[in-house]
Amino acid sequence: MLFGLGGFAFAVSSGPLVRRLGEAGLARWGSLMMCGALVAVGFGPGWGWALAGCFVAGLGFYMVHNTLQVNATQMAPDRRGAAVAAFASCFFLGQSAGVALGGWLVGVIGPPGFLAIGAVGLLLIGRAFVAGLALRSRAAAAVAV
Repeated sequence: MLFGLGGFAFAVSSGPLVRRLGEAGLARWGSLMMCGALVAVGFGPGWGWALAGCFVAGLGFYMVHNTLQVNATQMAPDRRGAAVAAFASCFFLGQSAGVALGGWLVGVIGPPGFLAIGAVGLLLIGRAFVAGLALRSRAAAAVAV
């Protein structure tokens, strides 16, 4: 429920967030928020940390997910349907594979270790996506000149 409330918080504040942070900022801060949320849930000293982590994870997730989804619609304008279908397929296949792998890993390294791996993964993916956005922006600026 708190994850969804975080998503709702994004929905009602998306306009100001997009204007203030821009595309790269949403991806950067969203991935950092999800990373922090996983650390709070996995290593927080009390259950209150998990509550806050769930809310922050929802807000961060929707910041990143919406940025990714907007980019998916712009990938191939002449084949927008295929681009969005590929995005959705990767998203849901990743969730399925993640649950299968996660179930096994939690049994091996425990929930805190699994959440730590997820936090590091989110940092790396967020950083790579922001770098890709910067590269695309520089390429577009070079073409415009």
